[in-house]
Amino acid sequence: MRRRRSVARRRRNESRIRDSGALVFLDADRRAADRAAGRDPETVPGLGDFRPVYLRPKLEGLLVRLRPGREAHFPAADDADSRLRALWPDYDKPMPAAALRERFGADDLRRAAAHDSELRDAMGCWACRRR
Repeated sequence: MRRRRSVARRRRNESRIRDSGALVFLDADRRAADRAAGRDPETVPGLGDFRPVYLRPKLEGLLVRLRPGREAHFPAADDADSRLRALWPDYDKPMPAAALRERFGADDLRRAAAHDSELRDAMGCWACRRR
């Protein structure tokens, strides 16, 4: 009985994700390695209407750029973690989504997107779906 409920819940969630037009943030610095290992997210069957957004160089770099005055700073992948920790000493990987929502908002994303064409395009696509 418990297993059936679990399977049913997973199917409902998969359906919501597949039909949501969700943005999926991925680290650009891992893209080539993921493809070489056969883990290209753009070829995964059954994911439906998701939109991968490749963050340059990775999530921590975006989090740095979400800070006011740092929107145009694109730290190197190997430097992004230390720059983020200098700005946010309590940052810990993986950071829960709730903590990220508490710290950053849509205005922060819009400011960063003004300097990042892929993020800007993705946000435009997402905003159109939310109308």
